[in-house]
Amino acid sequence: NHPPIRCAGRYASKDLKNWTLNHYFYPDCDDSSDPRSFDEVYGLMSIHVEGMVLGFVEWFKGDRTHSNAQLYEDGHNRPTTDEGLIGKSVSKGTMELRLATSRDGGRSWDRSVSRRPWIRHGTEQDSEDRMVRIVCPPLRKGDEDWFYCSQYNGDHATGSGYYHDRDGSKIEGVLYTQKHNRYVSLQAHNIPQILITKPVRVTGKRLQLNVDASRGRVMVGIGIDKVIPHKQGNWPFRATLPHYMVKDRWERSHLEKGFGVSDCVEIRSNCIEHDVQFKQATLESLMGKTVRLFIVVQDADLYGFRFK
Repeated sequence: NHPPIRCAGRYASKDLKNWTLNHYFYPDCDDSSDPRSFDEVYGLMSIHVEGMVLGFVEWFKGDRTHSNAQLYEDGHNRPTTDEGLIGKSVSKGTMELRLATSRDGGRSWDRSVSRRPWIRHGTEQDSEDRMVRIVCPPLRKGDEDWFYCSQYNGDHATGSGYYHDRDGSKIEGVLYTQKHNRYVSLQAHNIPQILITKPVRVTGKRLQLNVDASRGRVMVGIGIDKVIPHKQGNWPFRATLPHYMVKDRWERSHLEKGFGVSDCVEIRSNCIEHDVQFKQATLESLMGKTVRLFIVVQDADLYGFRFK
């Protein structure tokens, strides 16, 4: 596992007087323990959005190659000793913002998208944004999300004496913007890709996509898991095969009638709430049923979907 260092935790209280701290978020064995870029979780600010918790992670990349003992601390301003750096925080380093998601209130985190930065820090030694931090939730402005952040033009600690002379680092308020809820996408190029969702319950009369298909196209098929037989009956088992639903090896489709991929009106727009349309069917006929979505993406970005 990753050596124990800075991490984030979940504070919980039933009465806002008595608090517990547990369910930690920390680097793991897949994160860097290279002393030139030593991963630590400096902070975690989270919001509840679209039925889940979205975490904005302040990701610290520590420099442990220098020899200044005063910049190695254990939380009590005590320089490191012969016991080594395990458990020691290092003050020198840069900071970027990453993302993580939780579907159990922050008890556990899905880190699928946290292995790379969402907002990068500056790469030059005198960049204005050597560290980027976020302390407040985004604001919705039209079809955009606005993020007010802080940026530092020096590395963590004093910001002086690392690479050039300065009296101290400068802290500025900055504004980052992006289209609403466009944090990460399924990106497909000219070869079409098919996203097969987990089984989901149809809870609304409309299926909406957050999608940018302005230079390509997106289509949707809908299916209900079922046993797919061998054409000649040669399988001595009953098989549920989601990857055969759009088209099996014998060119048969097993999607719901009226909800095949070819039944979908092609999506070629850039929209955060695009209503999916089918030529001969409406989603009301599937209300309450558990289905899979089969979303074909070509030269486009798919950011999310929901029933409404």
